[in-house]
Amino acid sequence: MNIIIKQEFYNFLYILIILLFSFSSFSQYNVVGKLKDESTDEFLQFATINYNGKYTFSDNEGTFELECKNPHLTIKITYLGYKPLIIDTILKNSSVDLGILRLEKDLNALKEVVITSGKYLKAIEESTVSIENINKGFLSNNQIVNFGNLLEKIPGVNFIDDQVSIRGGSGFSYGAGSRTMVLIDNMPALQFDIAVPNWENIPTEIIEKVEVVKGAGSSLYGSAAMNGVINILPIYAKKDLQAKINVFHGLYDTPADTSKKWWTTPPSKTGISGVVSKKIKKLDIVGAFYYQNAKSYKKDCFNNIGRVTINTKYHLNNRINFGINTNINSQQKYTFFYWKNQNSGAYIGDSVAYSALDKKLLIVDPFFNYQSRTGWKHVFKSRIYLASNRISLNEYDISKSFYGKYQIQKIFLKQKIILTGGIIRTNNYTDAKLYADTSFTATNTSIYTQVEKKFWEQLTVNAGARYEIYTIEGPDSIMNINIKDKYKTIKKPIFRL
Repeated sequence: MNIIIKQEFYNFLYILIILLFSFSSFSQYNVVGKLKDESTDEFLQFATINYNGKYTFSDNEGTFELECKNPHLTIKITYLGYKPLIIDTILKNSSVDLGILRLEKDLNALKEVVITSGKYLKAIEESTVSIENINKGFLSNNQIVNFGNLLEKIPGVNFIDDQVSIRGGSGFSYGAGSRTMVLIDNMPALQFDIAVPNWENIPTEIIEKVEVVKGAGSSLYGSAAMNGVINILPIYAKKDLQAKINVFHGLYDTPADTSKKWWTTPPSKTGISGVVSKKIKKLDIVGAFYYQNAKSYKKDCFNNIGRVTINTKYHLNNRINFGINTNINSQQKYTFFYWKNQNSGAYIGDSVAYSALDKKLLIVDPFFNYQSRTGWKHVFKSRIYLASNRISLNEYDISKSFYGKYQIQKIFLKQKIILTGGIIRTNNYTDAKLYADTSFTATNTSIYTQVEKKFWEQLTVNAGARYEIYTIEGPDSIMNINIKDKYKTIKKPIFRL
């Protein structure tokens, strides 16, 4: 009898152990926490949380959430400019809240970070190309309202007749596109009809900082970046409401040769700009406006500009966010091509040399970002671009463009490798009565990849490749002149090491 009882007890104990082991093996633990700066109490966004061989990131409010099956949890939290935080614990409940975790700033860490050179956040000294950082304080101190005026103040950047060249690497290409890529928040700022920026339309009021890459970036950004990249990064909403109003006024002085002065009241330039930003729960909103009324030192000439910018981003969770950025521009300009004479008429146009410009521009940029639990970052960005340029004699140039980009990126921390790849498609349509009443259709398809590997702590090797396919279709003839190659396709690879 005792033998039977003992045997049943052992069988029960064996089954209980099996059940407990099975429960431990298949149970899942949910862990949440919130990251803040130890001294300022600000949320730390997009910090890297490494746990049990997997990765996740904190959201716009510093919150992170992870799931694991092993009750033994080891977490390493890293954030650029802060000391790493390591947590080693045994989970006793299926749902665990770590509460607020405060990270301490590393005073020995590099203070400047950049994103343009590799399309990910890193210390400026780790970049394989020379980069110049210009912060918003520099813009405010120098009263920069036209972005072209800023370029004149950047070392190594030449800005002549609205053309930019970095270190003289590509010369100038007026009327034939740009050799320097200009971006606003990693989106092209080049006008799609003439492939050059309109510096007056760039919203300087929302600029957080400007990164100037003084070296080729063609593998990631295309052939327009052979000479370098200028990336304009906008401000982002924070928890507290931020608002700023800027009013400016300027006058033209009497010229050294007083015979050229035609005015009794000095021509002036007056304007106002403002920006406001705020986090509302999971929604980030940035709004800005700009208006200028500028009377030129050239008689009867003026340049009036108005624009509105609205940027939104919604954080669905700490892995998914999406939004729409919108920019509306209006410009009325009146000027002349050549003067009346070199003396008293130097600032007065010839009667047949005046022209008027009425420019309207609408840019809508939807985007979607997703970060997988294994660390793969998926980015989708798109653009709808509508532009209308009307001048005297009812001549016009109307452009439409549709842009789409998908990018995937993975950072392999143990192997010290960053892998980036993507595909871009652009469709452009131009109806140009301004140019002999013609229309053009152009497309561009690009595939790119870049690998960055860090050896030891001092050596970083970067290699990239890009393949582009251009197609352009034009009219059969212009001004009764037949066009031989109305349809043309160009294919070319780009390699960079």
